[in-house]
Amino acid sequence: MGGNDNYFNNGIYIKGWTYNEMLLGNPLITSPVILQGNRYDYIRNNKIIAHHLGIEGNIQQVQYKLLYTYSLNYGTNEFQISPVKAHHTTLITIKIPDKFPWNLSLSCSLGADFGNLYGKNLGAMVSIRKQIF
Repeated sequence: MGGNDNYFNNGIYIKGWTYNEMLLGNPLITSPVILQGNRYDYIRNNKIIAHHLGIEGNIQQVQYKLLYTYSLNYGTNEFQISPVKAHHTTLITIKIPDKFPWNLSLSCSLGADFGNLYGKNLGAMVSIRKQIF
């Protein structure tokens, strides 16, 4: 990695490219409030190598989507993360459209983070939808 670009940090906007302490524009660059011990005014992880894979399709009338992201996080040129922190993010979504009474659709999602950057996190969502128009 070369150059000294310090993406999302500059001298004019002290807190970087953020709104309410959360980073705008790129979910792989860590928001200041996320990394423990951060001063909340400087983005300290904007040198990243990442790979993202996704697949979606149908099995009969059930729709599915699988997403996976692997990232290596190096910090910044000024504040390097050593050793480099690897992180994995996954999302699985299943949607069953219009198979329930009143033409309701059901969607279920499960997301997980694991690795050295954010630790282990798990989230789930269930959605019931009725399309009127």
